[in-house]
This record gives sequence, structure tokens and C-alpha cells, in this order.
Amino acid sequence: TMGKKIVRTAAAACMDSGYRAPVAFRLAGMPYGIGDHLARLELVTPSLAKSTGKGSARLYSLRDLITLRVVRELRQARLSVQHLRPVVAALRQDGFDFAGAYLITDGTEAHVVRDGSAIVALLGANAAGCARHVTIDLGHVAAEMYEAAAREKPAPIRSAESEKRRRRMLGLPHNQETIEVQS
Repeated sequence: TMGKKIVRTAAAACMDSGYRAPVAFRLAGMPYGIGDHLARLELVTPSLAKSTGKGSARLYSLRDLITLRVVRELRQARLSVQHLRPVVAALRQDGFDFAGAYLITDGTEAHVVRDGSAIVALLGANAAGCARHVTIDLGHVAAEMYEAAAREKPAPIRSAESEKRRRRMLGLPHNQETIEVQS
């Protein structure tokens, strides 16, 4: 189907490329200032290329985009940054499968669950003390971000070797361990 084709295209494009901060934050649905603040707090940092000073580009992966979107939704539910850290750590683990996963929060704590009965038990156990719960379908968020990313042109990552060659040609020190993005 068309949706699955878009997801495969976006995932393939992101294997050797990423999204600059302004594009990543726009795709996640947050203002640049908020995304920048989250990066400075080291809550959601770019996994492909971190800022190395003024004028350097941060480069976010597709997984980072999904994490940014989830953080935006949790912040809208008034979850504190302190309570977001464990959620972000779980979402950013290698191999974390978004399909079939749900994030449930009562505004204080957040839980990632995959089983329908666990969702019901969690909501039932905390229902008396909480006026509202927020449930996020992580698979749905991931699919939305894949589709949005497929419509954008990602920024390619330079290999370490091509970066050394470029720096040598420009007369710049080439022993720095930085990853930059192509213009």
C-alpha cells in the first residue's frame, strides 16, 4: 500500500542522512526555541551530529523526530522535564520497537506498555487519584513522523574520510572528530 511505501522510503533515506534542527522541530510540531531548549537541557539531543559551536548544524535522526513529537505531546499534557527523562531514555534505546507500544501518563509518571490488559490495569489502578490520563499510541506517532519525513529532503551526513579530505583542501585542521552536514 501507499502508506507502507512511504514508510520504507523515509526509513531508507534516513539511514545515511538526517534532518537539520529547524526542519526537525517543524516536523515534530514545536517552535524552534522549544526544540533548542530541549537540546540545551540535553533532554532530546541530535544523535547524528551535535552542535559544535556557532554556525554548526545539529542533525536529527528519524528516531529523534519521533522522540521530539512524543516529548511535545507529553509537555502539552504538563509532564515535567524531570519525568520526561526516563521516557526519552526508553524511546532512544537501540532496537526500541514503536509498533504496538503505548505511552500512558497521569501527568506525573509515564509508562510504556504493549499489552492491552496492562493498559487497562494501569488505568484502573490509578483512576481514583487522577482526573485525567494521557495515552499516546507510539506506533501511530512513528507512522506520522515517517510520512512527514518522507516529504522532506534530508541532509546527508559526510563520512569521516570525506570530511578529512574537505578540511585538508580548505587548509583546516583535519584531526578533529566532528561530523558535519553537506550544504
